Amino acid sequence: GQQVGWTGRGATGSGGWVVARHALTGLGGQANVILRVAFGSDGSVVDEGVAFDTVSIFEVSCPDPLGITISNITANSADINWTAGGSETNWEIVVQPIGTGVPSGPGTMTTNNPYNATGLNAVTDYEVYIRADCGGDGFSSWVGPVNFLSACDVFTPDYLESFGTIIPNCWDEATDGDATS
Repeated sequence: GQQVGWTGRGATGSGGWVVARHALTGLGGQANVILRVAFGSDGSVVDEGVAFDTVSIFEVSCPDPLGITISNITANSADINWTAGGSETNWEIVVQPIGTGVPSGPGTMTTNNPYNATGLNAVTDYEVYIRADCGGDGFSSWVGPVNFLSACDVFTPDYLESFGTIIPNCWDEATDGDATS
């Protein structure tokens, strides 16, 4: 019944080690804090197991941004919104093709929240990462990915589609009616 945590199955399956973070907000200065790890399994699949390595508890000097959302998605732009993790007003943002992974270098600097990502390609899967720039306190960790699909645009397909098995992106299949409705 636990709803907070991480999984190594499905779309977030690791195939190896995964870096997982959890903020212990409000616990600083407490005299008695107990950390518990709960493992859940339905027993239907035999996998290789679970392990923990390099557990660290530390004071964060540059808090991670929170609650990334994507809205107003068009064929070539999207609004990206988040909540500051602290008092920072500068961030780096990366919008890249889905599956690229955690950025290894800097992103686009912005003070705008929401941030309007432009120059996107129509009907393309993207992932978004954001990190806070806390000046002298450095950067937060990259937060993400948050995935989205850019909207359809008018296009002339370079192929013939029989619609026999798969309805491609940007097409709808009617169950009845006529061509105008």
